[in-house]
Amino acid sequence: MYNPDKILYTLDEYLAGLRYVESGSIQGDYEAVNETSGAYGAYQITPKYMDYIVSTAGFDPADISDPTVQDGVAEYWARKQFEEFGNWDLVGVAWHAGSSNARLASIETVPCSPGPAVTVDMIESAITGESNYVFKVRKGAQERRELQATPDYSGLDTVSFPATGDFYLQPMI
Repeated sequence: MYNPDKILYTLDEYLAGLRYVESGSIQGDYEAVNETSGAYGAYQITPKYMDYIVSTAGFDPADISDPTVQDGVAEYWARKQFEEFGNWDLVGVAWHAGSSNARLASIETVPCSPGPAVTVDMIESAITGESNYVFKVRKGAQERRELQATPDYSGLDTVSFPATGDFYLQPMI
């Protein structure tokens, strides 16, 4: 059964996941433009909502080309949506398909007419399928987590002990 409480990411990891999906890498392409929708930047904010989202987040829409502004806007909206929905999967649904769809996905069963009710299991299947937006965001967030967990050995020299095969790192002088 779908359990959003088991999906824990930091805000930084989740934003990296959004950049991964929206502009192709966890670092983000801050100049990316979707030729079809006109969505712009690392988080692909659409022109329809650009001024509202950017100004509500406390920034000047004229500065949206600045990566710091894009990150600030994305952080503001991700936090705001997380406060409403309480888990990152639903933030992803809201980011991609709108808050109203995230609200529907948060209900255990959604009555549909005509046809059967949508259940939590159906939502889980939609969220975790490999071609799904939320699955891809999770993949990017996980990639960011793994990069953070990888120690940075630059500036260190290795000293090995041939008899044991062990080594340790020491600062290079």
